[in-house]
Amino acid sequence: MAARDTAAVAAGMVAFGVALGVTIVVFGSSRLAGLLGGALVYGGSAQLTALSMLHARAPIMAATLTAAIVNLRLLLYSASLAERFREQPTWFRWLAPYFIIDQTYLMASTRPELAGRAFRRYWNWLGLLVLLVWLGSISLGMVAGPYLPPLPHLGLVGTALFIGLL
Repeated sequence: MAARDTAAVAAGMVAFGVALGVTIVVFGSSRLAGLLGGALVYGGSAQLTALSMLHARAPIMAATLTAAIVNLRLLLYSASLAERFREQPTWFRWLAPYFIIDQTYLMASTRPELAGRAFRRYWNWLGLLVLLVWLGSISLGMVAGPYLPPLPHLGLVGTALFIGLL
């Protein structure tokens, strides 16, 4: 079930992740930092925002604050999932929110019948598989980036992606 749901959202994630990976390489950022950011931030829009701002020489605090603001929507997702998380063991309530992003929230909200252990199993597999797709797509973009022609319009990628998401 989690694999099928991950496949349903993978195309959009791969496109965004590849764009982020290419941006990391084209902007001359550290590939290791870009990949670690993909896992630690686990929010492409926040990471792309911060990366773009830092590339434009914005102060680190401004980039960090802006990325945090971009991710504020995750608080709404958390509030919406609170009832399902409340019934779970403490370890799950502490660790599982790491996987709350647009795609996992969307997929979990389409599975209201899952509760208890079934929800826990689904959520953990969904989160892990989505994370693997995300990191794989960023890596693919970082590998492809050096082989692409000069991309002076890359600064518009973030805006185009957000418009596309709307």
